[in-house]
Amino acid sequence: MLLPTENRLSDLKIADFGLSTKLDFHYPKTATSKCGTMIYMAPEILCNYTYTKSVDIWSCAIIMYMLYHGKHPLYEPKMSNDDYKRKIKQVKFAPFPNKYAIF
Repeated sequence: MLLPTENRLSDLKIADFGLSTKLDFHYPKTATSKCGTMIYMAPEILCNYTYTKSVDIWSCAIIMYMLYHGKHPLYEPKMSNDDYKRKIKQVKFAPFPNKYAIF
């Protein structure tokens, strides 16, 4: 955790550079390496797809969910790796919103 000062917890930042990947500043801005803890990996990584830095949002959301609810949203205790992969492949994700849509 990174804190600017001891008394200012509202500016808390979480960082972990242990398994970072450097993306080229120019084309392409994608990666294919697979490393990390499976239950925090985005579906793109688990399914061996090319991915971008947006997979970090997935991992952060999993952590935030766990902090709030006290459990993982998909993983269950004693679940095997294969069972978890099958479960995450079955999740129906909402379609990505059209940024040009008028609401």
